[in-house]
Amino acid sequence: RLREHLMAAAAEPEHPRYWRPQMLAITEEGDEKLKLLHFSSWLEGGSGITTAVRILTGRGATSMKHREEVEAALRSEVSEHHLPVFPLAVKAPSIETGIELLVQSSGVGPLHVNTVLYNWIQLSDMTSDIHKLQYGRSLRSAFRFGCNIMILNATDTDWDALMEREARERRIDVWWHGGRTSRLMLLFAYLVTRNPGWSGAKIRLLAFGNEKEPEVMVESLKETLKEVRIEAEPVVIPESKLDVVVSQSGDAGLVFLPFRLKRYEVVHPLGGKLEDLLFHLPVVALVSAAEDIDLGAEPEEGKPGELAKALDALSEAQKRAREAEKETAQASDLVEKRLSQLRAAIDEKADLETLKEIQKQIMEARNEQERLGRKAAKVVARAAYALRDAEALGWKPPEDKKKEKET
Repeated sequence: RLREHLMAAAAEPEHPRYWRPQMLAITEEGDEKLKLLHFSSWLEGGSGITTAVRILTGRGATSMKHREEVEAALRSEVSEHHLPVFPLAVKAPSIETGIELLVQSSGVGPLHVNTVLYNWIQLSDMTSDIHKLQYGRSLRSAFRFGCNIMILNATDTDWDALMEREARERRIDVWWHGGRTSRLMLLFAYLVTRNPGWSGAKIRLLAFGNEKEPEVMVESLKETLKEVRIEAEPVVIPESKLDVVVSQSGDAGLVFLPFRLKRYEVVHPLGGKLEDLLFHLPVVALVSAAEDIDLGAEPEEGKPGELAKALDALSEAQKRAREAEKETAQASDLVEKRLSQLRAAIDEKADLETLKEIQKQIMEARNEQERLGRKAAKVVARAAYALRDAEALGWKPPEDKKKEKET
Protein backbone atom coordinates (compact mmCIF):
# COMPACT_ATOMS: atom_id res chain seq x y z
CA ARG A 1 0.00 0.00 0.00
CA LEU A 2 2.87 2.39 0.83
CA ARG A 3 4.45 1.69 -2.56
CA GLU A 4 1.17 2.31 -4.38
CA HIS A 5 0.65 5.63 -2.60
CA LEU A 6 4.21 6.77 -3.34
CA MET A 7 3.86 5.85 -7.01
CA ALA A 8 0.52 7.67 -7.20
CA ALA A 9 1.99 10.75 -5.51
CA ALA A 10 4.98 10.73 -7.87
CA ALA A 11 2.62 10.69 -10.86
CA GLU A 12 0.80 13.83 -9.71
CA PRO A 13 2.14 17.24 -10.80
CA GLU A 14 3.70 19.23 -7.96
CA HIS A 15 1.71 22.21 -6.72
CA PRO A 16 2.52 24.78 -4.00
CA ARG A 17 -0.80 23.96 -2.36
CA TYR A 18 0.56 20.55 -1.34
CA TRP A 19 3.96 21.68 -0.05
CA ARG A 20 4.98 19.95 3.20
CA PRO A 21 8.26 20.13 5.14
CA GLN A 22 10.59 17.20 4.38
CA MET A 23 13.47 17.86 6.77
CA LEU A 24 17.00 16.77 7.54
CA ALA A 25 17.92 17.48 11.16
CA ILE A 26 21.73 17.58 11.47
CA THR A 27 22.51 16.19 14.92
CA GLU A 28 25.59 15.93 17.11
CA GLU A 29 26.33 14.23 20.43
CA GLY A 30 24.66 15.56 23.56
CA ASP A 31 21.19 16.67 24.63
CA GLU A 32 21.01 19.49 22.08
CA LYS A 33 19.85 17.04 19.41
CA LEU A 34 16.73 16.18 21.44
CA LYS A 35 15.64 19.82 21.39
CA LEU A 36 16.23 19.94 17.63
CA LEU A 37 14.18 16.79 17.05
CA HIS A 38 11.33 17.96 19.29
CA PHE A 39 11.41 21.25 17.40
CA SER A 40 11.28 19.43 14.04
CA SER A 41 8.17 17.54 15.19
CA TRP A 42 6.47 20.92 15.80
CA LEU A 43 7.44 22.20 12.36
CA GLU A 44 5.95 19.17 10.63
CA GLY A 45 2.48 20.14 11.78
CA GLY A 46 1.45 16.49 11.56
CA SER A 47 2.09 16.31 7.82
CA GLY A 48 5.86 16.43 7.23
CA ILE A 49 8.77 14.02 7.60
CA THR A 50 12.06 14.42 9.50
CA THR A 51 15.24 12.38 9.15
CA ALA A 52 17.63 12.78 12.08
CA VAL A 53 21.13 12.60 10.59
CA ARG A 54 24.51 12.18 12.20
CA ILE A 55 27.37 12.78 9.75
CA LEU A 56 30.58 10.96 10.65
CA THR A 57 34.00 11.51 9.15
CA GLY A 58 36.69 8.86 9.04
CA ARG A 59 37.89 5.84 7.11
CA GLY A 60 38.38 2.10 7.53
CA ALA A 61 36.53 -0.82 9.12
CA THR A 62 36.57 0.81 12.56
CA SER A 63 34.66 3.82 11.29
CA MET A 64 32.09 1.53 9.65
CA LYS A 65 31.42 -0.17 12.97
CA HIS A 66 31.26 3.24 14.63
CA ARG A 67 28.61 4.32 12.12
CA GLU A 68 26.47 1.29 12.97
CA GLU A 69 26.81 1.95 16.70
CA VAL A 70 25.92 5.64 16.32
CA GLU A 71 22.84 4.87 14.23
CA ALA A 72 21.71 2.21 16.73
CA ALA A 73 22.12 4.69 19.60
CA LEU A 74 20.22 7.36 17.66
CA ARG A 75 17.43 4.90 16.92
CA SER A 76 17.24 4.01 20.61
CA GLU A 77 16.97 7.68 21.63
CA VAL A 78 14.28 8.35 19.05
CA SER A 79 12.27 5.38 20.32
CA GLU A 80 12.78 6.27 23.98
CA HIS A 81 11.49 9.82 23.52
CA HIS A 82 8.72 8.82 21.07
CA LEU A 83 10.00 11.20 18.40
CA PRO A 84 8.39 10.95 14.93
CA VAL A 85 11.68 10.90 13.03
CA PHE A 86 13.78 8.47 11.00
CA PRO A 87 17.33 7.99 12.37
CA LEU A 88 20.29 7.83 10.01
CA ALA A 89 24.08 7.87 10.40
CA VAL A 90 26.28 8.35 7.34
CA LYS A 91 30.00 8.42 6.63
CA ALA A 92 31.52 11.17 4.53
CA PRO A 93 34.95 12.64 3.87
CA SER A 94 33.73 15.91 5.41
CA ILE A 95 30.60 17.46 6.89
CA GLU A 96 30.20 19.65 3.82
CA THR A 97 30.38 16.67 1.43
CA GLY A 98 27.95 14.74 3.63
CA ILE A 99 25.42 17.58 3.46
CA GLU A 100 25.72 17.79 -0.32
CA LEU A 101 25.16 14.05 -0.76
CA LEU A 102 22.25 13.95 1.67
CA VAL A 103 20.26 16.84 0.22
CA GLN A 104 20.60 15.31 -3.25
CA SER A 105 19.80 11.70 -2.38
CA SER A 106 17.55 11.60 0.71
CA GLY A 107 13.91 10.69 0.24
CA VAL A 108 11.86 8.58 -2.15
CA GLY A 109 10.09 9.89 -5.23
CA PRO A 110 8.09 13.00 -4.32
CA LEU A 111 9.36 12.93 -0.72
CA HIS A 112 12.59 14.81 -1.31
CA VAL A 113 14.38 17.01 1.22
CA ASN A 114 13.42 20.68 1.16
CA THR A 115 14.57 21.94 4.60
CA VAL A 116 17.72 21.38 6.66
CA LEU A 117 17.78 22.02 10.43
CA TYR A 118 20.87 22.91 12.46
CA ASN A 119 21.59 23.80 16.06
CA TRP A 120 23.02 27.28 16.61
CA ILE A 121 25.11 25.92 19.47
CA GLN A 122 27.27 24.16 16.89
CA LEU A 123 28.44 27.58 15.77
CA SER A 124 28.55 29.47 19.06
CA ASP A 125 30.76 26.84 20.70
CA MET A 126 33.30 26.85 17.89
CA THR A 127 36.34 28.92 18.59
CA SER A 128 38.53 28.22 15.55
CA ASP A 129 38.02 30.00 12.26
CA ILE A 130 38.36 26.65 10.46
CA HIS A 131 35.33 25.23 12.27
CA LYS A 132 33.32 28.36 11.61
CA LEU A 133 34.26 28.17 7.96
CA GLN A 134 33.19 24.51 7.78
CA TYR A 135 29.87 25.35 9.41
CA GLY A 136 29.22 28.22 7.02
CA ARG A 137 30.15 26.05 4.04
CA SER A 138 27.69 23.34 5.09
CA LEU A 139 24.94 25.96 5.26
CA ARG A 140 25.86 27.24 1.84
CA SER A 141 25.97 23.70 0.42
CA ALA A 142 22.43 22.92 1.54
CA PHE A 143 21.21 26.31 0.32
CA ARG A 144 22.94 25.92 -3.04
CA PHE A 145 21.08 22.65 -3.66
CA GLY A 146 17.72 24.33 -3.09
CA CYS A 147 17.08 23.58 0.59
CA ASN A 148 15.63 26.00 3.10
CA ILE A 149 17.86 26.50 6.15
CA MET A 150 16.71 26.75 9.74
CA ILE A 151 18.95 27.19 12.79
CA LEU A 152 17.55 26.59 16.28
CA ASN A 153 18.89 28.60 19.20
CA ALA A 154 17.55 27.25 22.50
CA THR A 155 19.43 27.41 25.78
CA ASP A 156 18.42 24.96 28.51
CA THR A 157 16.86 27.80 30.52
CA ASP A 158 14.80 29.14 27.61
CA TRP A 159 13.75 25.66 26.53
CA ASP A 160 12.62 24.66 30.03
CA ALA A 161 10.70 27.93 30.40
CA LEU A 162 8.93 27.28 27.10
CA MET A 163 8.02 23.70 28.00
CA GLU A 164 6.53 24.85 31.31
CA ARG A 165 4.10 27.21 29.57
CA GLU A 166 0.63 25.98 28.74
CA ALA A 167 -0.33 25.99 25.07
CA ARG A 168 -2.69 28.96 25.30
CA GLU A 169 -0.01 31.01 27.08
CA ARG A 170 2.54 30.52 24.31
CA ARG A 171 3.09 33.16 21.66
CA ILE A 172 4.94 32.92 18.36
CA ASP A 173 6.53 36.08 16.95
CA VAL A 174 7.34 36.16 13.24
CA TRP A 175 9.55 39.03 12.11
CA TRP A 176 8.33 39.89 8.63
CA HIS A 177 10.77 41.39 6.14
CA GLY A 178 8.84 40.47 3.01
CA GLY A 179 9.97 37.93 0.42
CA ARG A 180 10.18 34.15 0.44
CA THR A 181 11.87 33.80 3.85
CA SER A 182 9.07 35.71 5.58
CA ARG A 183 6.42 33.60 3.85
CA LEU A 184 8.19 30.41 4.90
CA MET A 185 8.47 31.61 8.53
CA LEU A 186 4.76 32.41 8.62
CA LEU A 187 3.92 28.96 7.23
CA PHE A 188 6.11 27.24 9.83
CA ALA A 189 4.55 29.31 12.62
CA TYR A 190 1.12 28.16 11.48
CA LEU A 191 2.26 24.50 11.30
CA VAL A 192 3.59 24.74 14.85
CA THR A 193 0.14 25.80 16.13
CA ARG A 194 -1.33 22.59 14.71
CA ASN A 195 0.46 20.61 17.41
CA PRO A 196 -1.47 19.75 20.61
CA GLY A 197 1.21 21.43 22.74
CA TRP A 198 0.66 24.68 20.83
CA SER A 199 -3.12 24.56 20.40
CA GLY A 200 -4.49 28.01 21.16
CA ALA A 201 -1.09 29.72 20.87
CA LYS A 202 -1.18 33.15 19.25
CA ILE A 203 0.91 34.31 16.28
CA ARG A 204 2.15 37.89 15.92
CA LEU A 205 3.43 39.19 12.59
CA LEU A 206 5.91 41.99 13.30
CA ALA A 207 7.40 44.27 10.66
CA PHE A 208 9.60 47.34 10.61
CA GLY A 209 7.71 50.13 8.89
CA ASN A 210 7.48 53.81 8.08
CA GLU A 211 6.91 56.14 11.01
CA LYS A 212 4.56 58.28 8.93
CA GLU A 213 2.26 55.52 7.61
CA PRO A 214 2.10 52.62 10.09
CA GLU A 215 -1.65 52.23 9.51
CA VAL A 216 -1.08 51.59 5.81
CA MET A 217 1.40 48.82 6.54
CA VAL A 218 -0.87 47.25 9.15
CA GLU A 219 -3.64 47.07 6.55
CA SER A 220 -1.19 45.54 4.08
CA LEU A 221 -0.22 42.85 6.59
CA LYS A 222 -3.90 42.18 7.37
CA GLU A 223 -4.56 41.74 3.67
CA THR A 224 -1.64 39.31 3.40
CA LEU A 225 -2.95 37.27 6.33
CA LYS A 226 -6.43 37.24 4.84
CA GLU A 227 -5.10 35.96 1.51
CA VAL A 228 -3.16 33.11 3.10
CA ARG A 229 -5.92 32.33 5.62
CA ILE A 230 -3.64 32.40 8.66
CA GLU A 231 -4.84 34.01 11.87
CA ALA A 232 -2.23 36.36 13.33
CA GLU A 233 -1.94 39.82 14.88
CA PRO A 234 -0.09 42.32 12.67
CA VAL A 235 2.25 44.74 14.48
CA VAL A 236 4.24 47.51 12.78
CA ILE A 237 7.43 48.77 14.48
CA PRO A 238 8.43 52.32 13.42
CA GLU A 239 12.12 51.98 14.35
CA SER A 240 14.38 49.58 12.47
CA LYS A 241 16.70 48.73 15.36
CA LEU A 242 17.81 45.37 16.72
CA ASP A 243 17.14 46.31 20.35
CA VAL A 244 13.46 46.74 19.41
CA VAL A 245 13.40 43.03 18.52
CA VAL A 246 14.39 42.24 22.12
CA SER A 247 11.87 44.63 23.68
CA GLN A 248 9.05 43.27 21.52
CA SER A 249 9.84 39.53 21.54
CA GLY A 250 11.68 39.02 24.82
CA ASP A 251 8.55 37.48 26.40
CA ALA A 252 7.52 35.34 23.40
CA GLY A 253 7.64 31.55 23.49
CA LEU A 254 9.16 31.13 20.04
CA VAL A 255 10.62 33.73 17.68
CA PHE A 256 11.14 33.31 13.93
CA LEU A 257 13.88 35.59 12.58
CA PRO A 258 15.26 35.76 9.03
CA PHE A 259 19.01 35.52 8.48
CA ARG A 260 21.43 35.71 5.60
CA LEU A 261 24.96 34.48 4.97
CA LYS A 262 27.69 37.09 4.63
CA ARG A 263 30.39 34.95 3.05
CA TYR A 264 30.27 32.10 5.60
CA GLU A 265 28.94 34.05 8.56
CA VAL A 266 25.31 34.08 9.76
CA VAL A 267 24.07 37.67 10.08
CA HIS A 268 20.81 39.52 10.66
CA PRO A 269 19.13 41.14 7.59
CA LEU A 270 19.85 44.55 9.15
CA GLY A 271 23.52 43.60 9.28
CA GLY A 272 25.82 42.61 12.11
CA LYS A 273 26.35 39.52 14.24
CA LEU A 274 23.49 37.72 15.89
CA GLU A 275 25.14 36.47 19.10
CA ASP A 276 24.25 39.48 21.25
CA LEU A 277 20.68 39.58 19.94
CA LEU A 278 20.08 35.86 20.54
CA PHE A 279 21.40 36.11 24.09
CA HIS A 280 18.46 38.34 25.06
CA LEU A 281 15.74 36.39 23.24
CA PRO A 282 13.87 33.17 24.11
CA VAL A 283 13.85 30.14 21.78
CA VAL A 284 14.69 31.41 18.29
CA ALA A 285 14.43 29.83 14.84
CA LEU A 286 16.66 31.54 12.28
CA VAL A 287 15.35 30.99 8.76
CA SER A 288 16.61 31.47 5.22
CA ALA A 289 14.39 30.23 2.39
CA ALA A 290 15.89 28.83 -0.81
CA GLU A 291 12.49 28.25 -2.39
CA ASP A 292 9.48 30.51 -2.67
CA ILE A 293 6.38 29.08 -0.98
CA ASP A 294 3.12 30.43 -2.40
CA LEU A 295 0.96 30.47 0.72
CA GLY A 296 -2.12 31.56 -1.17
CA ALA A 297 -1.73 29.01 -3.95
CA GLU A 298 -4.98 27.67 -5.31
CA PRO A 299 -5.33 24.60 -7.52
CA GLU A 300 -5.50 24.86 -11.28
CA GLU A 301 -8.72 25.74 -13.01
CA GLY A 302 -11.00 23.08 -14.46
CA LYS A 303 -11.32 19.54 -13.14
CA PRO A 304 -8.18 19.63 -10.90
CA GLY A 305 -9.51 22.73 -9.17
CA GLU A 306 -12.98 21.21 -8.77
CA LEU A 307 -11.48 18.00 -7.37
CA ALA A 308 -9.27 19.93 -4.91
CA LYS A 309 -12.31 21.83 -3.61
CA ALA A 310 -14.31 18.62 -3.35
CA LEU A 311 -11.52 16.93 -1.38
CA ASP A 312 -11.27 19.95 0.94
CA ALA A 313 -15.02 19.72 1.55
CA LEU A 314 -14.75 15.97 2.15
CA SER A 315 -11.91 16.40 4.63
CA GLU A 316 -13.83 19.07 6.57
CA ALA A 317 -17.05 17.02 6.53
CA GLN A 318 -15.28 13.91 7.78
CA LYS A 319 -13.61 15.91 10.53
CA ARG A 320 -16.95 17.30 11.70
CA ALA A 321 -18.51 13.83 11.51
CA ARG A 322 -15.81 12.43 13.79
CA GLU A 323 -16.32 15.29 16.24
CA ALA A 324 -20.11 14.84 16.21
CA GLU A 325 -19.82 11.09 16.79
CA LYS A 326 -17.43 11.72 19.67
CA GLU A 327 -19.87 14.19 21.25
CA THR A 328 -22.71 11.67 20.87
CA ALA A 329 -20.65 8.95 22.53
CA GLN A 330 -19.84 11.28 25.42
CA ALA A 331 -23.54 12.11 25.82
CA SER A 332 -24.38 8.39 25.90
CA ASP A 333 -21.75 7.86 28.57
CA LEU A 334 -23.30 10.65 30.62
CA VAL A 335 -26.74 9.02 30.41
CA GLU A 336 -25.27 5.73 31.63
CA LYS A 337 -23.50 7.56 34.44
CA ARG A 338 -26.73 9.25 35.56
CA LEU A 339 -28.61 5.89 35.46
CA SER A 340 -25.88 4.35 37.62
CA GLN A 341 -26.26 7.21 40.07
CA LEU A 342 -30.02 6.60 40.20
CA ARG A 343 -29.56 2.87 40.86
CA ALA A 344 -27.05 3.61 43.60
CA ALA A 345 -29.39 6.18 45.17
CA ILE A 346 -32.26 3.67 45.18
CA ASP A 347 -30.04 1.01 46.77
CA GLU A 348 -29.01 3.50 49.44
CA LYS A 349 -32.68 4.48 49.97
CA ALA A 350 -32.07 8.12 49.23
CA ASP A 351 -34.79 10.67 49.95
CA LEU A 352 -37.42 11.59 47.36
CA GLU A 353 -35.92 14.99 46.52
CA THR A 354 -32.56 13.40 45.70
CA LEU A 355 -34.21 10.82 43.45
CA LYS A 356 -36.22 13.53 41.65
CA GLU A 357 -33.06 15.58 41.05
CA ILE A 358 -31.22 12.59 39.58
CA GLN A 359 -34.24 11.75 37.36
CA LYS A 360 -34.24 15.36 36.15
CA GLN A 361 -30.55 15.07 35.27
CA ILE A 362 -31.26 11.83 33.42
CA MET A 363 -33.96 13.52 31.31
CA GLU A 364 -31.63 16.42 30.50
CA ALA A 365 -28.84 14.01 29.54
CA ARG A 366 -31.21 12.00 27.31
CA ASN A 367 -32.47 15.15 25.59
CA GLU A 368 -28.89 16.23 24.94
CA GLN A 369 -28.10 12.73 23.66
CA GLU A 370 -31.00 12.89 21.22
CA ARG A 371 -30.04 16.38 20.05
CA LEU A 372 -26.44 15.36 19.43
CA GLY A 373 -27.62 12.17 17.73
CA ARG A 374 -29.69 14.21 15.26
CA LYS A 375 -26.76 16.56 14.70
CA ALA A 376 -24.39 13.62 14.10
CA ALA A 377 -26.80 12.09 11.58
CA LYS A 378 -26.91 15.34 9.61
CA VAL A 379 -23.12 15.75 9.66
CA VAL A 380 -22.56 12.13 8.59
CA ALA A 381 -25.05 12.65 5.74
CA ARG A 382 -23.09 15.74 4.60
CA ALA A 383 -19.89 13.68 4.66
CA ALA A 384 -21.59 11.06 2.49
CA TYR A 385 -22.65 13.75 0.00
CA ALA A 386 -19.11 15.17 -0.04
CA LEU A 387 -17.71 11.68 -0.69
CA ARG A 388 -20.19 11.21 -3.53
CA ASP A 389 -19.16 14.55 -5.10
CA ALA A 390 -15.45 13.64 -4.91
CA GLU A 391 -16.07 10.21 -6.43
CA ALA A 392 -18.14 11.79 -9.21
CA LEU A 393 -15.01 13.76 -10.19
CA GLY A 394 -12.97 10.55 -10.44
CA TRP A 395 -11.47 10.33 -6.95
CA LYS A 396 -11.29 6.94 -5.25
CA PRO A 397 -10.36 6.16 -1.64
CA PRO A 398 -7.01 4.31 -1.34
CA GLU A 399 -8.76 1.05 -0.34
CA ASP A 400 -10.98 1.18 -3.43
CA LYS A 401 -7.92 1.69 -5.64
CA LYS A 402 -6.25 -1.32 -4.06
CA LYS A 403 -9.33 -3.57 -4.52
CA GLU A 404 -9.63 -2.41 -8.12
CA LYS A 405 -6.03 -3.38 -8.82
CA GLU A 406 -6.44 -6.79 -7.15
CA THR A 407 -9.57 -7.44 -9.23
